[in-house]
Amino acid sequence: MAEPSAGRAWKGADRYLEDTGLNITATAGSIAAYRAAVSLVNQSFIDDPYAALFARDTCPSKLEETVKLEPPKLARIAVRTKFFDKLIFEAVHELGIKQVVLIGAGFDARALRGRDFRWAEVPPSTPRELMDGQRLTIWELDLPEIINKKNSILRRAGMDSHMARSMKLPLTFRIGVDVMVEDWMSVLKRYGFQSQYPSCFLLEGFLYYFVEDDVQRIMTQISNVTAPGSRIGLSAVSAAAATNGSRWQWGTDSPARFLETWGWTDVAEQELGNPEIAEGWDLSYVSPNGTSPRDDFNVKRTWYVTAKKPLPPAKAHEKMKNKILEFWEKARPWALKVAAILGVGRT
Repeated sequence: MAEPSAGRAWKGADRYLEDTGLNITATAGSIAAYRAAVSLVNQSFIDDPYAALFARDTCPSKLEETVKLEPPKLARIAVRTKFFDKLIFEAVHELGIKQVVLIGAGFDARALRGRDFRWAEVPPSTPRELMDGQRLTIWELDLPEIINKKNSILRRAGMDSHMARSMKLPLTFRIGVDVMVEDWMSVLKRYGFQSQYPSCFLLEGFLYYFVEDDVQRIMTQISNVTAPGSRIGLSAVSAAAATNGSRWQWGTDSPARFLETWGWTDVAEQELGNPEIAEGWDLSYVSPNGTSPRDDFNVKRTWYVTAKKPLPPAKAHEKMKNKILEFWEKARPWALKVAAILGVGRT
């Protein structure tokens, strides 16, 4: 593990609790409890059997309380989880991205959720990709206390590397590192991350716990190592939600502009309460007034945001040409039939 960066003190879970009032272990366990409850209510929506294991070990009373909640009170985590599930699923299955990095992963079990992500159906790496060290890999980064606890729970449940391979799950590295004070990028590369290839970074429920300078530094580090074609996802709150007295320290009233600052494009931002991401859940409890006017800066708001790193012009042009050729191949039989009916080409 890398040494703490010069001039910045190692924090750890206890120091975060002392400095910010944020109990990171309890927060991670609480989110797992909500995911366990969502799985119990609707397993076809989220199938996360590991969430209950994590919550039962770290916050059993919270788990007992959460599984008794009415479905509308579970909607925030249900919708957020599915929104970012789709980001990763599309990145891997549709774009062929093989590097997924979860920052502040907590007790996230996406690497283990074979049914939801259909990991076994991901095409195997080609011989050339294997020679280049390219195979589907997930890196989970969080404080050592969280990662050690997570590994311990999974070992007791029999989920070790051999079991993961037998279930055709992705190669997964769980790395204990404090990204706010350590050179975590060097650690990531030491575990096989290759910045020349596209990747998918997820900062779910993470950035708003930290001050502006730390947020800017993390985003700079990510943006500097993501190749064209990469994807990113993050959750954000409005500036009004990060005022004094809040558990949150950073907010933005324009998540799209925030990401565009680092060269990300095609930003899609969805506010909690928007029917487009409700996925059938009743959002009246978590967003009683629905989405808010964009010019109302006094409202506490939550966004889920995705974006991509644009391809160089030449590659973008080549991609468009391939799409046109692909469309023509599909349309060609029909075009020939129409031409025959109309007598086109007859003498």
